[in-house]
Amino acid sequence: MHWADKIAKKVVQLRPDRQEYVCAAGISPSGAVHIGNFRDVATAFFVAEALKKMGKNARLLFSWDDFDRFRKVPRNVDAAFEQYIGMPLSAVPDPQAQAESYADRFEQQFIQSMKTMHIDIDYRFQTKEYKSGRYADGIITALQKRGEIYDILARFRTQPWDEEERKQYIPLSVYSEKTGKDNTTILELSDDCTKVRYRCNETGFEHDIDIRSGGMFKLPWKIDWPMRWAAEGVTFEPGGKDHATPGGSFDVAKVIAKKIYGIDAPIFEGYAFVRLKGETSKMSGSSGVLLTPGDLLAVYQPEILRWMFARFAPNKEFNIALDEDVLKSYDEFDRGLKQLRENKGNPDALRALELASIENRDIVTVPFRQLSSFAPIFQGNDQKLADFLTRIGTPYEAADLTERRQKAESWMRSYSPESINDLRETPNAEYYAGLEDEEKGWLERLAADFSTHSATMEELNTLLYAIPKREDLTDDEKKQRQRRFFTIVYNMLIGKDAGPRMSTFLFALDKSSIEKLINFQSA
Repeated sequence: MHWADKIAKKVVQLRPDRQEYVCAAGISPSGAVHIGNFRDVATAFFVAEALKKMGKNARLLFSWDDFDRFRKVPRNVDAAFEQYIGMPLSAVPDPQAQAESYADRFEQQFIQSMKTMHIDIDYRFQTKEYKSGRYADGIITALQKRGEIYDILARFRTQPWDEEERKQYIPLSVYSEKTGKDNTTILELSDDCTKVRYRCNETGFEHDIDIRSGGMFKLPWKIDWPMRWAAEGVTFEPGGKDHATPGGSFDVAKVIAKKIYGIDAPIFEGYAFVRLKGETSKMSGSSGVLLTPGDLLAVYQPEILRWMFARFAPNKEFNIALDEDVLKSYDEFDRGLKQLRENKGNPDALRALELASIENRDIVTVPFRQLSSFAPIFQGNDQKLADFLTRIGTPYEAADLTERRQKAESWMRSYSPESINDLRETPNAEYYAGLEDEEKGWLERLAADFSTHSATMEELNTLLYAIPKREDLTDDEKKQRQRRFFTIVYNMLIGKDAGPRMSTFLFALDKSSIEKLINFQSA
């Protein structure tokens, strides 16, 4: 049974009477949402899909923690943004002055990526939720039971807390009306815990707030989390290693959920890190190792990105490649998709591919390796590329090439520029001048034979092997001359020692292009 189906089965067994199964995820938009964060969404999404397959009503809920404080200025942001530390992320300006706020920039980028991946999400923006007063009852409950909350938190701490601290404990942060920052002190709390008086420590300004009306105040994370579970009716929620450790955030929140809010915590699933192949540190804005879903969608089709996360159980680490292994990823996905269509192969692997599939999208498995080799030659003209592929015996419609061709070109430009085989614009005269006379003769023969002969690819391959061949040589000497000949042709055409399969490469080019670059006799 696939991991998502196992979790869904467990969720139903433990919560059999739910009319709706809410699978939740959440991220603080303190920087670009990277692909490691996406595992939170992917895990909840696949479990929700598995629940739907069981005939259950399931929904994917995502909370943007944009009411969190701006803690530090990222390395790629102007140091002047230090003035906003302590404000909600939703109140900090966009560094590029394009989005509505600092938080909005990263939220919209991620939301667009989720649309591209066809992942339907019910979003919650915590700034809006807190300001609306929706959480008033949950906040008041926390304030009324603050002593009990203190005792719960104390159980999970190593350093001692004293009775005086317990008396002063008020689990609420207030953003100042004057500065917008959380550098405030609560002075008074009404007996019914519906009203608070605070002082802005920066300006000395004092103000009264009514919790029931909503506003610029929020609960600390370990209380906020279970309060929202109660408000949203969350059934399942995954979390990273930091939350999943014994005595960590989830263990604390679970007790608060039961003791303070009278609910059972959601079924929880911890997940491991996702890394970029070749990197040893986890992805984060501060480490500089950061790759967003949008970055990967420029290279991978959405189904392939979904498949990468569907195939590994949440507790398994895995790497995502942007080097030559991109080619392997496409090859492996295409083989798996063929098995899915034929209903052959490992059921677990087929289920991962089924979860990765997108309704009303039929992938045409054009070999990504082939596109990477030949797409640049046709400079975005999919019809010419389709005509060439038909000539070499792999026919595709032009419209079926566009998406993968664009991914291949994006990958080569950004991550594998050395693999781009662009034809030279002018003859490689300097290289030609250093050739032996016999080697120049090879090029003359190639130019003459190629320009007057309408060869099939097989005949062209025979010609290429015949040009440098000499019967009086040993097999090893013949191979050395053959390799030397190919190296010369590649250098004349693309300025490299190697390239795509020579016969296929020449077959893709028009005669005039080849003659211009190798026929120095006519120059």
